[in-house]
Amino acid sequence: MVEVVFLADGAKWIWDRFTEIAPPSATLIRDTVKHRAHRDFIQGEISYFTNNKNRMRYDVFRARRLPIGSGSIESACKTVIGGRMKQGGMSWSEAGANGMLQIRCSIASGRFLQDFLATLDHAA
Repeated sequence: MVEVVFLADGAKWIWDRFTEIAPPSATLIRDTVKHRAHRDFIQGEISYFTNNKNRMRYDVFRARRLPIGSGSIESACKTVIGGRMKQGGMSWSEAGANGMLQIRCSIASGRFLQDFLATLDHAA
């Protein structure tokens, strides 16, 4: 007998298809795991999805034309960080890199003057 486990996030379309793609013998994941370590790990995953289901409303987000992936954040990091930190011949200490990243982020977010003045206040 082959045991089938079905695990998915909160997207309604996935669960709507469950009956189409799952064989009649498919069972809930929490009923199929025998070893405690595996059961605890999988229960943690189930808890994550349960506790974050409101953050996984992809149907709502797509309808509002909002991004649901990390591509825009990755692109911003590449532009703000990579554009300055990875120029030819550059090497950075950790402190120098952190300082430069703070400056780049302050400029990119339009907060440079405010952040600069706050830094002066802390230095005094």
